[in-house]
Amino acid sequence: MFNKLGGGNMKRIVIIISFFWFLTNISFSRDIIVERVNGGQNGYNVVKEHHDDGGFLRGKKSILQCFDPGNIQCQWNIDPRTLPEIVNTREEYKDLQDYAEDKIKNGVPSGTFADPKAYNGVLYNRSVTWTSNGTLENSEIIITIEPAED
Repeated sequence: MFNKLGGGNMKRIVIIISFFWFLTNISFSRDIIVERVNGGQNGYNVVKEHHDDGGFLRGKKSILQCFDPGNIQCQWNIDPRTLPEIVNTREEYKDLQDYAEDKIKNGVPSGTFADPKAYNGVLYNRSVTWTSNGTLENSEIIITIEPAED
């Protein structure tokens, strides 16, 4: 009887630990999204920014949205690198954004690029996906940063 009871409890413990490990890994990911729609020569009319710290089953997300011709630059007020919930690594994303923007400017309207990097001894999978109508003023860039699986 002791073996039956002990074995069942051990399975539950392993399942619970696995579940919490899974949730922990989800919570350390971050998507950084830059959406530009119908921009003008001098910038945008509306620039909105939102940072979501995720939740129990969601990763973290930072979104910069820029709409319609105006005089406001499409740039972050709060740089996603400075947010403490990004695993306190200050991992970079700007090089991926620059890469996608350069591709759009040079006639590559859509694509994907992956560039894993280590920060503080932890390997992070970093990728960028972009789509556009051929101009930066009408584009979406999605950057994902997450710890690599062991």
